[in-house]
Amino acid sequence: MNALKRSTLATALLTGLVGLAFAGNPNDPSKSPPAQSQAEEAQIKREFQQLDLDKNGNLSKQEAEKDVELKQEFASYDIDRNQLLTQTEYRSFAIARLDPMDDEEEEAEE
Repeated sequence: MNALKRSTLATALLTGLVGLAFAGNPNDPSKSPPAQSQAEEAQIKREFQQLDLDKNGNLSKQEAEKDVELKQEFASYDIDRNQLLTQTEYRSFAIARLDPMDDEEEEAEE
């Protein structure tokens, strides 16, 4: 492999590693949007607990089927693509559902 190809490959690898370092953990609560109030946070937690039928701290696709909107949006919020929603992933969904401005912005873009 010539020097130019090695240099290009090394640059690409380093760029990818730097990107991963800055991306962090997608399930980090600090990465999800803030709720408007403690009451909303409590509501989100209750909803999650009601859906988490096996009480393992994650929502499976089967558990998510109890909520029509969540069933439709499941893949969009399964950030790590493991077929489960963590509390943080569910929280992002729930906050988006609580925020009517998000829906209005999406409709405006269409």
